[in-house]
Amino acid sequence: MAAIKIIKRRIRSAKNIKQITKAMEMVAASKMRRAQEKALTTRPYSTKLREILSQLATRIRSDKHPMLRSFPDSIGATGIILISSDRGLCGALNTNLFRAMEEFKLALHEEMREQMLSFEYIAVGRKSRDYVLKTGQALYAEFTNLPERPKFEDVSPIAKLAIEGFMSGKFKQVYIVYTDFVTTLKQEVNSFRLLPIETKKLKETSETLIRPLKDYLFEPDADTVMEALLPHYIEMQVYQTALEALASEQSARMVAMKSASDNAAEIIQDLTLIYNKDRQQSITSEIADLVTSRKALSA
Repeated sequence: MAAIKIIKRRIRSAKNIKQITKAMEMVAASKMRRAQEKALTTRPYSTKLREILSQLATRIRSDKHPMLRSFPDSIGATGIILISSDRGLCGALNTNLFRAMEEFKLALHEEMREQMLSFEYIAVGRKSRDYVLKTGQALYAEFTNLPERPKFEDVSPIAKLAIEGFMSGKFKQVYIVYTDFVTTLKQEVNSFRLLPIETKKLKETSETLIRPLKDYLFEPDADTVMEALLPHYIEMQVYQTALEALASEQSARMVAMKSASDNAAEIIQDLTLIYNKDRQQSITSEIADLVTSRKALSA
């Protein structure tokens, strides 16, 4: 009898957990749709901005613009903008991000083995801040508790901080590592160099454009236009990656909560089966005892 009470208590607990995870799944699904729409809506603008810069890159000298110049002999650190979530309950999203971060650092050391690399982090999200502090690495700045629907103004301080660090020589290069949204069931960790802007890739983009380039006139000139666009381009890149990371977080949380709800349902089903078996066995034993007692009395 005691065992049956324990099983009933476990079934009740599993049902309560299922109710909680189901509610969280529905909330995450609603947030996921909004985050996906926001990320997908801004992609065309970000892509078009890159196309414009790629066209300008063929008309200017990169050494005239500080954000296009690399400083390989600089003693500055390598800055990394690491974008994670503020909260957990999103499956292996953050774990995969930090694992990829370690692999990225090893690859960077291998690529620049002739240089002494030191890393300083701009952590976006509590999980990335905790990762940096727990691993004993240098934390340059942290940005936590971003809104669930971040605006351009909410993210631009991150980009401005990276630009100021690069222009002042604090960073000789800045990379950004984040989780890119692919589909609801698939998120991939991505990374690229934010500063200095890779003019080679911009020119490659220009060469691979489907439409032939037209002969545009720039006022006052291409260099001035490029100088005005570069900070906005950096801010837009950071904003787009933040939206991608947010969409990935909500997608991963919805999938994790759905998996938890499904697991809870399986546990309830298994426990109910065990409960019914034990209850039937208990009833059979009681009937057997009654029959035995009646026979004993009648004898």
